[in-house]
Amino acid sequence: MIVTVLLLVLIAALSYALGCLNGSLIISRRMFGVDIRSMGSGNAGATNFFRSFGRSGLLEVLAVDIGKGLLAAFLGGILLGLAAPEPEELAYYREVGRAFATFCCVMGHVFPAPFGFRGGKGILCGVACVFVMEYHAGLICLLIFAIAVAATRYVSLGSVLAALSVPVTALAQGFSGLSMTLVCISVALVVLKHWQNIVRLIQHRESKIDFRPDVSHKLDSEDF
Repeated sequence: MIVTVLLLVLIAALSYALGCLNGSLIISRRMFGVDIRSMGSGNAGATNFFRSFGRSGLLEVLAVDIGKGLLAAFLGGILLGLAAPEPEELAYYREVGRAFATFCCVMGHVFPAPFGFRGGKGILCGVACVFVMEYHAGLICLLIFAIAVAATRYVSLGSVLAALSVPVTALAQGFSGLSMTLVCISVALVVLKHWQNIVRLIQHRESKIDFRPDVSHKLDSEDF
């Protein structure tokens, strides 16, 4: 029992720390010398980064946010698997470890302590975690996102629908009750972070993605 608790604490610390490595915040400061939260929608996410800076630096943002999600969920499964008392319980412990790491990683991304607890909305790192937890759920999540964005050009709508699909797929794949609880809490956090987007969607005021960057920040540049 003590070993399990210690491993859970370790998973929480590692996953939260990885979640705090926000790609948009780090790359915007390193490459452009600005805080992405001071631009566009004010969100520290890949969509706002693209709208503000275009493709420059976008791959690095994706690499950071996707990489940390993959790593967090992978480590969570491996570490909690060490606490399995019997070989036949290993799969269960790894499943719970991945789900717990996913929750902690999303928390770190959404509420990063090093960045004043003002982070992104958890989509990229969350989807990456889902691929490690259950790749079928990850594929369905991406498919729903792509279809929704292609049909409506609302990234927020695609993100919310994709997130809501995860518990359904996880349930169909036979996730345990504890894992389902952790998945649902993580999804609820992501959806709540999109609450303002949801309100704007209902009011038909949400911005559509046009795949053309906002270069207004360059207007005062001598090289513009």
